[in-house]
Amino acid sequence: LWNTFRKHGTEMIINRNGRRMFPHLDLSLQGLNPTRLYNILLEVCPADGKRYKFINNKWTPVGMADPMLPNPPVLHHDSPNIGSFWMGKLSFAKIKITNHKDSNDGMIVLQSMHKYMIKVIIQPAGSDGKGLQNEIVIPLEETAFFAVTAYQNETIIQLKIHNNPFAKAFRD
Repeated sequence: LWNTFRKHGTEMIINRNGRRMFPHLDLSLQGLNPTRLYNILLEVCPADGKRYKFINNKWTPVGMADPMLPNPPVLHHDSPNIGSFWMGKLSFAKIKITNHKDSNDGMIVLQSMHKYMIKVIIQPAGSDGKGLQNEIVIPLEETAFFAVTAYQNETIIQLKIHNNPFAKAFRD
């Protein structure tokens, strides 16, 4: 689903109250020690240093990005857990993104008209998270998206209506 959206320039709505991302992130991890405890974190970080506008039906860089607000990685609600648990289906469906810079509800604060991507971080439990050798950072380039306060691309609107189970009311 992410690849389908990516072809058209994925957009995610941000607002003051926070919105869940769609598509959300579902993963299946492999190669973990089945009995070792791990924390799994999600980080949304700038994909580049640019600001964008949707011009002539495409996203176009129009200047340097605004200074980014700090966004610490979000700990998965089932962390810590053993490797065999994480090697099943893993979902970040409850993650919310916002443009409210003073949000303290565990939401990820983003800026409109900027491009972001998701990284998943696998940390052995009990680590301090400061560049440990055992920490694994997985950048997911297919998750690149533009944060917007209103959808810009009509194709993205139709994909969201067609694929999002919460958009039933908008379907024909």
